[in-house]
Amino acid sequence: MLESILVCPAQWFFEREAGGVSAVHQSANLGQVLHALAERVATGDLPAEVEPLMAEVEAVWDRLAFRTPWSRQRELARIRKAVARFVRWHLDNPREFLGAEQRFQSVVDVDGRPVLLTGFADRLEIDDAGRVVVVDFKSARSAPTGPSVAGNLQLALYQYAVDTGALDESAGRPVASGGAELVQLGIDDDSAGAKVQPQPPHAEAGPERLTLRTGLARAADLVRAETFPATTGPHCRDCPFTAICPARGAGSVTVQ
Repeated sequence: MLESILVCPAQWFFEREAGGVSAVHQSANLGQVLHALAERVATGDLPAEVEPLMAEVEAVWDRLAFRTPWSRQRELARIRKAVARFVRWHLDNPREFLGAEQRFQSVVDVDGRPVLLTGFADRLEIDDAGRVVVVDFKSARSAPTGPSVAGNLQLALYQYAVDTGALDESAGRPVASGGAELVQLGIDDDSAGAKVQPQPPHAEAGPERLTLRTGLARAADLVRAETFPATTGPHCRDCPFTAICPARGAGSVTVQ
């Protein structure tokens, strides 16, 4: 959500605040199912085995919406690969499990004003140095580049939340961030393992933390002022709100 509002405040407002969210796309089906399975495996509710997990998938698959019958079958084949990758990653993972789908919140000071960080983490783990590593499972068909991972705002926010005490209670002690990582499960190829893309720990005075705090300050200013200007860019190509956008459309129903 932070990234969305920084890319285009108007698009963020139309989608998040004005009720413009469209129906769940079929690509979201795979992600929602994978996250549910990962949580149940982490908590011991389901075994870390492909066939029992696929039985859970097939039990709900006919209730999910797909554009075409062939895409339903294609996505089922893709989720089988994703489940196998998750099982292998889970079994090979040396870190200690702390929590799954866990809500967190922390109040931070940004330019002398309080900002509440709140969200959910797919998985929390403790590394061999006692630090918290936040894992974010991804089901996209392709993975971002290395520079995109290094600058990933979602991972940076997870790290900032950990460093400002959001998970101290869950861990039972003050903890610091050991970094965060994307675990790519849905890549559309024949790879057997998950692609893990780590973001190293951020220093409090480092450039990554400064960039994040600058973005938080900008987002907080927009929300407090209730002003959401339209910003043009590559994201406009897929924007469903072009017709009412003050920068690209007629602009007759909005005021920038």
